[in-house]
Amino acid sequence: MKMQNIAIILKPDWNSLFPNVVINLVKWLVRKKIKVHALSKERDNFKSIFNDHQLHLKYIDSKELKKQNLIISLGGDGTIIGLCRLLKSSVPIFGVNWGRLGFITEFSAETMYEHLSDTLNGKSEYSKVSLSKVVVERSKKIIFQEYFINDVVLSKSNISRLFAVSIECNNEIMQQISGDGLILSTPIGSTAYSLAAGGPIVHPQVKSFILSPICPHSLLHRPIVVPADFEICVRLEEQDRHITLTVDGQVIFEIDHHCLVKVSSTPRHGVVFVKNPDRTYFRTMREKFFPK
Repeated sequence: MKMQNIAIILKPDWNSLFPNVVINLVKWLVRKKIKVHALSKERDNFKSIFNDHQLHLKYIDSKELKKQNLIISLGGDGTIIGLCRLLKSSVPIFGVNWGRLGFITEFSAETMYEHLSDTLNGKSEYSKVSLSKVVVERSKKIIFQEYFINDVVLSKSNISRLFAVSIECNNEIMQQISGDGLILSTPIGSTAYSLAAGGPIVHPQVKSFILSPICPHSLLHRPIVVPADFEICVRLEEQDRHITLTVDGQVIFEIDHHCLVKVSSTPRHGVVFVKNPDRTYFRTMREKFFPK
């Protein structure tokens, strides 16, 4: 399928080199007779980048992203993670790393045009990643729902103090944990906050959830890996009204002891990444976490 419509998503902040990259990319796409789109909410950012340069952009709302043939994400992992929650469709994402870590962002700015040309010519491979879902219920009514690709974190929202949670898997009590919080991570998110909290690195092809306690007040509470088709339910054990639920480090929702937090996989909802043929999971892991 010929790619005629491409959207560009920007990272929220950028350095002095970033405007030139965006300008040159848009001009390059326009020369190839491609219609370039951007989100309406980023109109001011694009105008500040282009200044006196002629704009060849059409601004669209987020719902119209699903009509694009390709989406180019210019930013770090945070940019592409936010895009995944927004998109939830099979439109391929071409991620260009303009951040620090860039673990799930496949391409570098230096090799962007070479690989983008292959994608436009139908020579790229793709990988699909399923999203997961978190639901918060109170009195059996849904009061919050969000999809995520990395993790869901329960933690204190004010003074640092222990709190207790009860964890159920498939309607069976698994354990009770007291500590600073709990991370419920996907395999992709296993290299993020979960890793910093002592959790294992889990390959994305291992369909699972990783439950990592944050500073547990016990020598026995360790990270646990469970199958992705399990539904995980978390209840607060105390009457504490200062617990924060954080989704992918970007969405925040406050919960209390009346709430039930449910986490589950959603195979029907996913995103598609353009794969970098020069990059493998283990090579990326070596480069990011075990540099020479």
